[in-house]
Amino acid sequence: YKHQLKASKLIGNSILTAPTGAGKTEASLLWLRNQIQKNGKGHVFYILPFTASINAMFERLENKIPQKIGLVHGKLSAFIEHKFENDDLIDDIQKSEIKQQYKSLVTPFKIVTPFQLLKNIFAIKGFEKGIFEWAGGYFIFDEIHAYNPKVFAQIIVLLRFATSLLDVKTFIMTATLPSFLRKELEEAIGDYITIRANEELYRDFDRHRIVIKQGKLDDNFKLIQTSLNKGEKVLVVCNTVKQAQLVFCSLYSDSKVLLHSSFNAEDRSRKENKLFDEKVQLLVGTQAIEVSLDIDFDIIFTEPAPLDALIQRFGRVNRKHQKGISDCVVFENRNKADKFVYKNEEIINRTISILKEKQNVNSGKISEADLQNMIDFVYPNWDKDSKEEFDKIYTLLNGFVENELKPFIYNEKQEEDFYKQFDGVKVLPVKFYTRYKKYLQENKFIKAENLKVQISEKRYYSLSANQSIETVRDVFESIKTKKLLEQKVMVLYKKYDFELGLLIDEKESTLNEGYMYLEFVTFRLTQILFFLWET
Repeated sequence: YKHQLKASKLIGNSILTAPTGAGKTEASLLWLRNQIQKNGKGHVFYILPFTASINAMFERLENKIPQKIGLVHGKLSAFIEHKFENDDLIDDIQKSEIKQQYKSLVTPFKIVTPFQLLKNIFAIKGFEKGIFEWAGGYFIFDEIHAYNPKVFAQIIVLLRFATSLLDVKTFIMTATLPSFLRKELEEAIGDYITIRANEELYRDFDRHRIVIKQGKLDDNFKLIQTSLNKGEKVLVVCNTVKQAQLVFCSLYSDSKVLLHSSFNAEDRSRKENKLFDEKVQLLVGTQAIEVSLDIDFDIIFTEPAPLDALIQRFGRVNRKHQKGISDCVVFENRNKADKFVYKNEEIINRTISILKEKQNVNSGKISEADLQNMIDFVYPNWDKDSKEEFDKIYTLLNGFVENELKPFIYNEKQEEDFYKQFDGVKVLPVKFYTRYKKYLQENKFIKAENLKVQISEKRYYSLSANQSIETVRDVFESIKTKKLLEQKVMVLYKKYDFELGLLIDEKESTLNEGYMYLEFVTFRLTQILFFLWET
């Protein structure tokens, strides 16, 4: 493609705009090759917003560039466990060593979430090494549109710091980005060159037709079932886990998969693997499937969402643009719970408005070249709350970086502020408690961790208040040191189903009293043994 050729000849910062599936990754690597040839070697950071994106990119690049690619994100242990689960020659100790190797300075090319870079400008212990690694290096940002105002503000501070003080060169890629956000990026990186795919390519990538339906998705199961009965590969995207579970149970197919954030790592890996089976006819999911998964369906039915989210959902349909024009069916009405996911109703209303307008032009066919104008209609500028949040975070963090970021001086408040961003608590559904104990006794810690499900902090406090969560302590022996170790886990007394995930409204019977008494006695005895061992 012409935009790839242009990228291969550029020196310096660049922002690329091109349709989904138009080889943006290849363009970034061609740009990188030219930078290294002209400017010399430096560490490379390929930055993606989601762990699924990072894992997929790692697999893709590691096959082409073996032993040169590193991987760093919050769920690295789960990825390594999945990658080596059938390798009998690699035990848990070796897996831990592999994890450290992935994270180490050794690999010249790392695929990371932005948080792995951002923690260094928050002065978290060891940040000097991280910043040293950036000097003279290269940042490649993919899916830059995916961040909320708070994280986007931090990325702007990072880009200003790295490009102006550490001679970092950056390549930013997007399919669609509101103009006011692009302006922030342009100001952050200084001098840059714009690359845009040509109009002919945009025309070649036209592949979707908008169909707006009145009513809610869950009032139209017959319509969706008709597509399934015709043999079409159907994608259904809901805004909440509970809605996705309801839809999944209400539709019939011989081969269907449900995917959302309330599965443990073990089941999610199993489901993602199943998606690569061509026989899967129905996928029901939430925002978890908006990005990264390289899947291709014939038609999509989706609940209303902001335009940028819908564009990502549409990208899972007719992905390779080999099926002519595919229907993207958007239901107009929202469920009550949707307001907790997408709080700005004006954005949803503007999205439906522009989609209705496009539905009445050219039989509803969406022009890829027109997506930017549509995005700017839905997001003409910052909304008041988002702008206030962006300005607050930017001002505070930029002030800290300029005035207080100094080697060997750590800031506990900044560290606390950094980790507050991660709204999640891992809990163990009681269904898995016996397996969890077994894995601890076998010192298979990654497998034990992969049984847990993440819930929001707000939900955690709510469940704790009604006594649905209990902290349980287990004692086991380290196979390596022979010492007794203690591990606590938060056990959740809610049902969990392998196909549906966590059923947050359904109680699971607690561990019976006799069993708990035995556990208590065992725990006290092991505490005494532990004390005697230490003394």
